Amino acid sequence: MKRALLAIVAAFLACPLAAQVQYNAPERQMPEDVYSAFMSFAELTKQQKQLQAEGMELAAAQQQLLNQAKAQLQGVIVVEVGFDGCPPCLQLLQTLLQPGNDGQSMLQYWKNKGVRFYQLDSNKDSVRRGKKLTTIWNVESAPTLLIFKNGELMTHNFGSGQMQSQLNGFDVNAAGSVLDMLKKWTEFAVK
Repeated sequence: MKRALLAIVAAFLACPLAAQVQYNAPERQMPEDVYSAFMSFAELTKQQKQLQAEGMELAAAQQQLLNQAKAQLQGVIVVEVGFDGCPPCLQLLQTLLQPGNDGQSMLQYWKNKGVRFYQLDSNKDSVRRGKKLTTIWNVESAPTLLIFKNGELMTHNFGSGQMQSQLNGFDVNAAGSVLDMLKKWTEFAVK
């Protein structure tokens, strides 16, 4: 009885949050051309590494496709993997949309720095898109923020306040909060 009451209270408290933030806003969804670029980049860089190990190179047509994917993925891109109806995903999105001490949200901050932000709904897009990319990126839970620089995955499993960074010289312990950590990482990544 106590658990059922707690579940009802939790659902009731989540309603105002859901009303304030639209999780699947169209302007935040990953466009098809970006999805295609990520898929091509992942497949072709894997092939390129295999061929290089054998002393060979990609065919000219494949190299051209890889160059096009690299051009599409230039700069810093943040991808939030989650799904509609996921309370932690909604909480993370609300955190990214809240104004900070400087009056701008994390999404505004990224936009001002030239960082692109996309959401990938792992449930809605699971057959066509989400499942393929989440498998390639080894995403195991939601929400997960993935941060890319020039198509290369730079961070992984960030979303629950923890970050595993593959960047040399970035100290994840130097930040006081999730947003502070993201700002510090952004400054580091856009250099």
